[in-house]
Amino acid sequence: MPSVLEQVSGELAKNPTDAEAVQRFAERCLERGDGATLRAGLDPTLAELMGPLAVRPIAQALARALTRAAERAPTPLDAVELHLRAARVLAQVATDRLGAARSLAAAWRIAPDERVATLAQSLFQGTSDVPEYTLAALANVGQGEPRLQAMRRLAATALERRKLDTAEALFARLAEIMPSDVDAAAGY
Repeated sequence: MPSVLEQVSGELAKNPTDAEAVQRFAERCLERGDGATLRAGLDPTLAELMGPLAVRPIAQALARALTRAAERAPTPLDAVELHLRAARVLAQVATDRLGAARSLAAAWRIAPDERVATLAQSLFQGTSDVPEYTLAALANVGQGEPRLQAMRRLAATALERRKLDTAEALFARLAEIMPSDVDAAAGY
């Protein structure tokens, strides 16, 4: 009698582009901590996919499986790593920046460490029209200049929308980080 992993592997082999089959397969592999089987099982799936529209549901299914595995991870560091993997898949393959920001936020809540900030910076750096949720993620988990730029843009947007308390709080945070910045201290 085949194991559950063998059954879901068979389902995936029959239809490698079925997002639900990918999710069930990924969950079983992650439950067992079997990264080699996960990679080997997903190689044909990724090879068969032809365009970005076909890749997105598969990537989202994999990210959901990674998030579920993070919820059951034996240690906080394992959970953080799984959330970081989900963020990479969502941002780079599924082009789902909001989902990636949520995964980064989940990782940050567990363990606010350098890896989360570094990944946030690398995933969201260099976008031309940055959505507000991305700016919020960078302002909270970013480092260096991208973090400061995100905080400044969020503060300016809040000021334009007449959300004075929010703008004041953001400019105060900027002034604490960069006391020599006259604009931040003045609230511009």
